[in-house]
Amino acid sequence: MKNYIIRDEERIAKIFSSLYNVPVGIRDYFYKIKVVELLLYLHAAEIDKTKNIKPYFYRSQIEKIKNLRTNCIMKLNQ
Repeated sequence: MKNYIIRDEERIAKIFSSLYNVPVGIRDYFYKIKVVELLLYLHAAEIDKTKNIKPYFYRSQIEKIKNLRTNCIMKLNQ
């Protein structure tokens, strides 16, 4: 399972904006409905798996590459 970032701010904003002004008496039921709405939205979202795939590198890997680069440059200067 891969993680994706969905940038559909308008629809997500509509789902979450209504969470702030809910009467106390119906709050639990309302939140349950919103969770179902969010799950339905995520299930129906079409994810283009070839679009905007950005590789993730761990910080330790990046630091190793930076150190290797620095060492190579220093060796060339000697």
